[in-house]
Amino acid sequence: MKALQTFKKWLVGGCVWYAVLSLGMLLAEKMIGSENLAVNANSFLLMFPFGLSVSGGSLLLKNEKIARWIRWLSHYGITVAAFFLFILLPTGIFLSPAAILLLIVFLSALYWLLFFLIHIFQKRFKRLLEED
Repeated sequence: MKALQTFKKWLVGGCVWYAVLSLGMLLAEKMIGSENLAVNANSFLLMFPFGLSVSGGSLLLKNEKIARWIRWLSHYGITVAAFFLFILLPTGIFLSPAAILLLIVFLSALYWLLFFLIHIFQKRFKRLLEED
């Protein structure tokens, strides 16, 4: 029964990620006003496995049985690998190794900044709950 609940959480999380990313991609295309983002059926189809990957990483991140550093590092690896496999590689854009390295550094900095901010807000929220 627990496996079915975990599967449902994974699938619903993937669907939420898919909906948010699809909407964001469409809004970005409308704001830019051009066809530069290559929004097509393939990019929409590949956003779903990306969403499922990130959702699976989030479920792994919430698993308290694994050490925290392993959970965060695994979530980071899954997220970056899914971005390259499902978002960047299928576009057919050729990037030089230096550009790929810069992209990894940028994604890593963004990822760790967001997780640092989330961690701070979660800590403060828990303190507020404990005080009340």
